[in-house]
Amino acid sequence: MYVLQVIKSGFVRFMDFTGRTPRIEYWIWVFFVCIATYGLGGINEMLANSLAWGFLVVVFTILPSMAMGARRLHDFNASGWWVLLWFIPIVGFVSMIVIGVRKGDAADNQYGPAPYGSPRQAS
Repeated sequence: MYVLQVIKSGFVRFMDFTGRTPRIEYWIWVFFVCIATYGLGGINEMLANSLAWGFLVVVFTILPSMAMGARRLHDFNASGWWVLLWFIPIVGFVSMIVIGVRKGDAADNQYGPAPYGSPRQAS
């Protein structure tokens, strides 16, 4: 059920470049986009259909993916503009992985509160 909520959130917040997104939500979104793109592209090939379904998935998910990436960058206190690296061949692929693997700030940062709440302060 959580997976469907993340996917829905990706589409609902497609223009929301503010706030933070945790690693798990970023990877669920990336997995969804990859499965949808390659899955529909494969079905397109099997049916010898002239309509490029995989391309349509990319068109409809590019803006939500950039918003998700910007929020993910915000999670470890980096500017969302770094998401533009995705458009540079090879560098973009590597940056997507780095964005997804890097641990977010446990505490609040300039982009907002921690996605799952701040850790308790030791007394």
